[in-house]
Amino acid sequence: MTQNAVSADSAIGYAPGRGIERRVLEKLIEKGVIHVGKAGTYWLDIPAYDAWNKSRRRRAGLAVGAAVAIGAALGFLAGSG
Repeated sequence: MTQNAVSADSAIGYAPGRGIERRVLEKLIEKGVIHVGKAGTYWLDIPAYDAWNKSRRRRAGLAVGAAVAIGAALGFLAGSG
C-alpha cells in the first residue's frame, strides 16, 4: 500500500523471493485481494483486502476464545479432582 498500487493503472511489479512469499501471493490472488495486471504487475483491491483482513481477525479471535475456554474447563476439571 505504500506504493499506492490500488488500481490497474497504478499496478507495480513484484517478484516473490522465497517460496512462502509466492504462496502468500497466490493465496491473496485466489481470494481476490490482489489482482494481476499487465506484464507481471500487481495491484491491491482495498475493499477485498478490508473484508479479508476482517475475516482473518475474526477467525483469530475465535481461536483465542476457544483456547481460553478449553484452558478454563481444564483448570476447573483439574481443581475439582
